[in-house]
Amino acid sequence: ANNQWALLKAGHVSIEQFLQLLGAYSGDEDRAVVATIVEQLGWIGAHVVDAASEAPFAALVARTYADRLAAVGWDAAPGESADERMKRAAIVGAMGRIARVQAVRDEARLRLEKYLADPATLDPNLVSAVAGIAAIDGDAGLFDRYLERKRQAGSDPEEEQRFLLALGGFEKSELIERALRLTMTDEVRPQDRTFLFATLLGRPASRRAAWAFVRDGWDEISMTMDPMLVQGLVRATSQLTEPDMADEVSAFLADRETPQTQETIAQAREQLRIDAATVQRLR
Repeated sequence: ANNQWALLKAGHVSIEQFLQLLGAYSGDEDRAVVATIVEQLGWIGAHVVDAASEAPFAALVARTYADRLAAVGWDAAPGESADERMKRAAIVGAMGRIARVQAVRDEARLRLEKYLADPATLDPNLVSAVAGIAAIDGDAGLFDRYLERKRQAGSDPEEEQRFLLALGGFEKSELIERALRLTMTDEVRPQDRTFLFATLLGRPASRRAAWAFVRDGWDEISMTMDPMLVQGLVRATSQLTEPDMADEVSAFLADRETPQTQETIAQAREQLRIDAATVQRLR
């Protein structure tokens, strides 16, 4: 699967050939294989798919994973392996976030509500997927609840991280702006800002607003983070593969090289150049 993905991004196989392989993988039970394919489809959905291909691509992903979700279900069986639980999370993510199946999104919201009332009702491996899917249709009230959950999870770093990053999954424009403003407040520790920025820069619904925020506030943002964290932010900008954005981002980064970030900026610009070309070719 990884070899085929490398060949696809290098232009040696077509997108048709790559997608035709999905049928061959449809019955694969290996968690690593399932997660790898879902990650690759997620990249295609986030970067390559446009308005014309959105609906058929979503339908393809739904057809690929509907039977798999029916087979694994939403609930872990007693004694189930960690691999099986992680595989379920990947399949739920494919159906809810990539295929955007409404029934799966509705189920995710129901299970989120139960989890917020009683964490024992949901397998921990599913929490991030469920919170992220529920955020797609989420309103300001749900945003507030995620923020409060993050605050209350001070003694549980994993739970705090789950709901911090889930704040980057809301798709209403006013909530995207709110999440961006939040990054520069005491609500988000400097060492966590890069992760939330990376989430917002990587999602189609938020990437343009996130880039404008990062671009216009670069000096202030970079002053609040040590050089290692700034390097993480630089790497996150390589996700901005839209043809009309990639050149702007690359030029912006080139003008902001420092001795500490020079190598990272060179790597990010190269990755951006390769991925932006791949996106144009695959479209």
